[in-house]
Amino acid sequence: MRIFWNAGQKEIIKGLDILGLRQIDQEIEKGWVSNITTISFRVRYLSLLPWILAEFYYRELSVSANAAVFDEAANARLAKVLARLEFVVVLASTHGSEWGESGVLTGVLGTDVHDGRLAAFSEVGEADLPEEERSGIYGNYVVPCQGFGLITFSGGIPQITPRGKNLVLARNRALGKQSKLLQLIFDGGKITTSALENEGRHFSVNGLSASQEEQKLLVEAFLIPYTDDPSVVDSYSRLGRTISWAMGLLRVSPAFSQGLIRRAYQYAVTNPSIKLEEVEKAWAEYELRRRVHFSLELLLDVLATVLAEQDHATIPRIIATLAEENELSNTLQEILGVKTVQWGNTIDSLKHGGVADAFLESGVNLRRARSMTVGNRCVFAIALLIASAKQSALLRNSGQIPDRSGYMERVFAILDDYAHRPLFDLIQEVFLHSVIEPHLKTTLRKMAQGQQCSLRFYPEGNSLRSTGMGVAAGHSGDRLGNVLGMLADLGIFSRMKNGFSPAPDAAVSLKSYGVV
Repeated sequence: MRIFWNAGQKEIIKGLDILGLRQIDQEIEKGWVSNITTISFRVRYLSLLPWILAEFYYRELSVSANAAVFDEAANARLAKVLARLEFVVVLASTHGSEWGESGVLTGVLGTDVHDGRLAAFSEVGEADLPEEERSGIYGNYVVPCQGFGLITFSGGIPQITPRGKNLVLARNRALGKQSKLLQLIFDGGKITTSALENEGRHFSVNGLSASQEEQKLLVEAFLIPYTDDPSVVDSYSRLGRTISWAMGLLRVSPAFSQGLIRRAYQYAVTNPSIKLEEVEKAWAEYELRRRVHFSLELLLDVLATVLAEQDHATIPRIIATLAEENELSNTLQEILGVKTVQWGNTIDSLKHGGVADAFLESGVNLRRARSMTVGNRCVFAIALLIASAKQSALLRNSGQIPDRSGYMERVFAILDDYAHRPLFDLIQEVFLHSVIEPHLKTTLRKMAQGQQCSLRFYPEGNSLRSTGMGVAAGHSGDRLGNVLGMLADLGIFSRMKNGFSPAPDAAVSLKSYGVV
């Protein structure tokens, strides 16, 4: 019988960064995508949020002698308005064939929350607008709106900037003074097919082509700095260079963001003597660090899996369990060029074998790695670490990929120090200093700050004892994909089955805004 100390908890804490490593990766990416976050997917919310805030303020002031207070009651009213707006956007994005709506629901907020109402609308042609105070529009899009100069803050209250007011006015001109949908969003009630058909194109996430003035203003917000402040100008410049870099690659062949990031890494490590552009170096480093990060998370998964089976074990005992697996999967056989692994051999020979070119063409198949047996998962993680270290060595030595004294640099140093030691010793050292210590320090620090427990194991003498929770090794969602998606909403890129591709006049359009 196995009874873990946290068994029965209603809420399982997944711990998205349970090694405390993702901050470096994400800071690199954030520097090249301006203010797009991992949870901001569709560009139309950037105009909807300042517009609905302006309409809300107007109504609050009109009933309170121009002296409204943004108190708890007002916040509750706004939350209800945002929830209704969210549902209208979902409806407009699913029932808009009349104005050419594609029905693409990627990143549309509330599709799961409102599935019952959506079904009712599809069946009878009308549905009640929600009355609960629940919406993701503000939380997901206030940061991008602020970063693109559409919203600012004063005393903690969001205010609409001149750039944001231009969008508000453009939407109001398009909707007219008697907007039925705007009335429903503020007053509630039933939304009907006729109301949606008349105004839905102004709310659909895919319908910007039907609102050309709004679309133009959003393009300007995306590409033209709203102030001459050097930090803002630099942020826009970096985003412009990312767009230009992506455009160049996508003109060759369509790709999703993962493919572009992989191409940046592949180009950099196969051309280490070429002086790379700053944008190329940034995305290559981002991919390199994500590969190392995934390797370490996969090793954490290996530890958690073995410990869950044994309840508790020492590190040597864990590795001895892994060493019971000698036969490699077909994937690992292709990578390493051998059918079995000898845990007592050194890793030095691997550096000069097939692993040196591993993962360059095909990338890292996260799902396939996670589906391997536990021993093979361990070997896969070590092989990926070795490949990443060897492939990037010249770039790191030349300073094109900087030394940030982080987790990657520490684990690469271990690989160098243990190049002539048995694989058994190397894995023990990596486990101890690059997996176990970071996990315990990060998780205990979070718990000390009042956050919930995400421990996968804890020390007990010389052993580690399992808490019964597994690990889902993977990547964070990348912001570059959201940039490409927003540019597709703006008509600069096109969504294809195999990725994004530049629209026919995209290069000319971008050049007119200073993006070459």
